[in-house]
Amino acid sequence: TPNSPVQSVAEHTVALIFSLLKNIPQYNFQVRNSDFTLRPASNLYAKKVGIIGLGRIGSRVATILECTGCKIQFFDPFTKSYIPSSWNRMDALEALMADSDIITIHSTASPSGKPLIEEKLLSHAKKGIIIINTARGSLIDENALITSLESGQVAGAGLDVFSVEPYKGDLLKFSQVIVTPHVASNTIEARMQMEDEAVNNLIEGLKVRS
Repeated sequence: TPNSPVQSVAEHTVALIFSLLKNIPQYNFQVRNSDFTLRPASNLYAKKVGIIGLGRIGSRVATILECTGCKIQFFDPFTKSYIPSSWNRMDALEALMADSDIITIHSTASPSGKPLIEEKLLSHAKKGIIIINTARGSLIDENALITSLESGQVAGAGLDVFSVEPYKGDLLKFSQVIVTPHVASNTIEARMQMEDEAVNNLIEGLKVRS
């Protein structure tokens, strides 16, 4: 049922971006503890968003973010879908990392389990970049991400997936890392659509056999 989670995962991705830029989880925690300290925040408008993987979900994320005034650029050597002329195709991941304020990952995992976002690639990233992953945990080398967070190369991360789940690792030590427990597709609407598509697939399969 590949279409069912598209909207919910795309919305979750955008929610993580807003949360990081506006410090929403941090402020919620602070106010509940009578702490009204101000934090630096940023607008999403006019940010360059680099999308890795322009499939169903990546395309939906791009469409939503373009409506907020973001500049869309992407890396996907395999996409054959229609691409709006306003979206900028990048020929190398290094170039995408170097020219993006925000990177969001929507590609499939490598069969070998090798991470896509690793130390060498992160060294090409624009200083202060934000990284979002709602795809697969194995796509990010978590130790390399921790090093980049410590150095300030990466300003923040929004993660819904991890190499090992449930996650209990060192990324939880960073207040600029927002984590959710692999729930991007867990909306009422997505689950209902998933069930409908699964039943329809079963019915069509039985028709073929009969």
